Amino acid sequence: MRHRTVRPVLVVVSAAALVLTAGALGRVALATPDAAKAALVSDPASMVNTIVQTGIGDDFPGSQAPFGMIQWSPNMNSRSAGGNYDHGDNQLRGYALTNLAGPGCGAMGDDPILPMVGGAPSNVNGTMMSYNHSTEVATAGYFSAKSSGGTIQTELTTTQHAGIARITYPSSTQAALLIKLRDSQNQNGTDPSSARIVSNTEIIGDTTSGHFCGDVATYVVHFDMVFDHPFTASQILGSGGAGPDGIFLTFNTTSSKVLMAKVGMSFVSDGNAKANWQSEIPDFNFDGVRAATHAAWNTFLGKIEVAGGTADQRTVFYSNLYHILNHPNVVSDVNGQYMGYDNKVHTVVSGQQAHYENFSGWDIYHNEASLAALLAPKETGDMGTSLMQAFQQSGAIPQWGFMNSFNGVMIGDSAPAIVAQYHAFGARSADDNQLLQDLVHQARVDNRIRGGLAEYDRLGFKPDDPSLTIEWTQEDFALSRLAAALGDTTDADFLLKRSLDWKNILDPQTGLLSPRPASSSTSHRTTPAAPMSRARRRSTASRYPTTSRRWPPCSAATGRRTRCWTACSRASTGRPRCVPC
Repeated sequence: MRHRTVRPVLVVVSAAALVLTAGALGRVALATPDAAKAALVSDPASMVNTIVQTGIGDDFPGSQAPFGMIQWSPNMNSRSAGGNYDHGDNQLRGYALTNLAGPGCGAMGDDPILPMVGGAPSNVNGTMMSYNHSTEVATAGYFSAKSSGGTIQTELTTTQHAGIARITYPSSTQAALLIKLRDSQNQNGTDPSSARIVSNTEIIGDTTSGHFCGDVATYVVHFDMVFDHPFTASQILGSGGAGPDGIFLTFNTTSSKVLMAKVGMSFVSDGNAKANWQSEIPDFNFDGVRAATHAAWNTFLGKIEVAGGTADQRTVFYSNLYHILNHPNVVSDVNGQYMGYDNKVHTVVSGQQAHYENFSGWDIYHNEASLAALLAPKETGDMGTSLMQAFQQSGAIPQWGFMNSFNGVMIGDSAPAIVAQYHAFGARSADDNQLLQDLVHQARVDNRIRGGLAEYDRLGFKPDDPSLTIEWTQEDFALSRLAAALGDTTDADFLLKRSLDWKNILDPQTGLLSPRPASSSTSHRTTPAAPMSRARRRSTASRYPTTSRRWPPCSAATGRRTRCWTACSRASTGRPRCVPC
């Protein structure tokens, strides 16, 4: 696997201007002399404030290693979508092992772990502790906050597959941990869970979660947790038909107020979860793990060097750069195993360090994919390999690959644009030519992502669907450039010509890209549609949604979906009104 060497990028921030140097891009000199003399930030990870982008940004503030599997973060009572965090909410559910940055649908929040003092609760999911946001310390690879009226401090740091907590309790014989097994954001009542007390220092559990944007698809989180000193009592709480509600552990902190807990996580098995912490956090050296993860973040963040400006400006810059490197994230274990899109266990291929999932489709191909490839070419090369593996396991690459599932919450076919950006900015997969073949097949042969291609090629547009036509033409252009770069001139020429299909939905009277019914077609691609009458334009506007998001039709092709959408129209509120299958 090959990737190009990345030179550091210099950004000088001042009230006056910006200087940017990036490899072959050269130097754009826009800074004042005073700004050019400003000292470079030597420790960019220390500038990161992970609270940035939380709240309305649906992000999470907790600890994560670069592209890490585990996102150990506080989950509040009123969860935001994916991030599970609300800065205005002072009720803590617990510190969950998984969270998702910035989605439009609720997600994850698996296995919240709640420090508390007292006896076992009767209502596991309803148990909350007060939380003090003013005590938060949130930076790259480290999170700390106080709960229970400020009497309990929880510190978290993580590696790629594991985490370690340092919890400081008051002196008590009833210091406790409540691990919630059925409190994921989208968990259904029938989703199974399990728990096992291995010894007085080790517990194992697993939680079935998923249902992203109403999908039926699920995944399983396995965890193995160990403690630096034994608990004095343990209980498995709840006995519903789908599995236990939680695990409750009691510790005596009268002689030592600090409890250390290590956790390994896996989407494959309990054994892999244990092997993950054994490999990455073999002892209880919290500060050592924190320092190593801090250094790992500096490896990536240091690719862009900033000088000048205010402290707040530097924090905003590096905090946003940090979030670029959260997802897609690793889902394979230290032994290389991962759960594939066929729901079978696979192993990474030779030269591939990790398998990645959570590709947010059209959200990333305009900017995040290219920047990630520039800063982390090896990792994004593995991401390209991961997309190739999705095709091998399922016959297609999803538009929005949440975990190992297809959920159809986006239109288009975003993988070609993502991979083209990866390649253009220096990332290389395990087999770029095979990946190109897979992408071309997906673009030219009917599949669950691109359907009705014979009609599309005959008409030169997708009838009554300008959004999908625009998406496909963008992706065809990107794929044509990737094909040309890899020497496939035949497919490059075909896709470049087909990328001009957007012209066929251009209304010459309005100058807008507009819905066009199949019956209006008088020619093939690259010829603008015939002018529409005013009455026809009004009719078309009333019949077809103006929103750019179109839900997939109800059909057997939707696979495991039990809720999909047949048609959307604008209600008087301006919001989409949809009809479920």
